[in-house]
Amino acid sequence: MGPAVSVEYVRAYTIEIKFHRVALKKGGKVELAGVIHREPTFPGTVKINVGDPPDNVSCGPVEVPNGKSDFSLTCEAAASVHEGEFDVHLVSSSLIPGDSGKQEFTFPPVETQMIIGAEKVASNEKGIQ
Repeated sequence: MGPAVSVEYVRAYTIEIKFHRVALKKGGKVELAGVIHREPTFPGTVKINVGDPPDNVSCGPVEVPNGKSDFSLTCEAAASVHEGEFDVHLVSSSLIPGDSGKQEFTFPPVETQMIIGAEKVASNEKGIQ
């Protein structure tokens, strides 16, 4: 048996969200914004969506092509949405360049918190949009 070989896995990109908590009022909209940090050798498009929005909240997906880094997803709450604090996860995926099988790889989600109230939550707390 030969010597062990050490392999370091480098992610193609990481996601940084601008606010770790966002406030949304019933019947309102909020933006989940962030930045994609790519490895220099990764030219792929990154797809991002909210994997588990609260009931009666819809969030559209977004695609971030090569050459762009900022992104924003719009989430909209129905008037019948339940109030509370909810953990939501930004799920991202991408095709690996050069992969002839066109297999999409999903990367670990990024967690943020959504605060839903009858009125938009007012806060001086750093990190709330």
